[in-house]
Amino acid sequence: MTAAPPARVVLTADRTQVSPDWEDVVRVTATIVDAAGVRVPSAAHLVSFRAEGPGHVVAVDDGDNTSHEAFHATERTAIQGRCVAYVRASAGRGVIVLRASVAGLAPGELQIAAASTR
Repeated sequence: MTAAPPARVVLTADRTQVSPDWEDVVRVTATIVDAAGVRVPSAAHLVSFRAEGPGHVVAVDDGDNTSHEAFHATERTAIQGRCVAYVRASAGRGVIVLRASVAGLAPGELQIAAASTR
């Protein structure tokens, strides 16, 4: 299926819960999709991540080994329509709301539970 022009950002996480342990992070993939939900492989938009609640974005990546963008940041340029954010809990309980925005596209949002244990 051929993708149409980019329309929105979709967020998916490898887990739904994270603890405030130093080694515990959730990997969230931001995918730029068209109106039908098809990934747009030509999308190379700057994606800005923002966490609210008891957590924060600790790093971002896009898999491009030649990129000079900072790893410890809250924004990343998508490669082939995707990039990732790593989210860590800063407190033991609550809901972390992660938002990803791209200029001109509908933003993505995802909730991650902050729990006191893994």
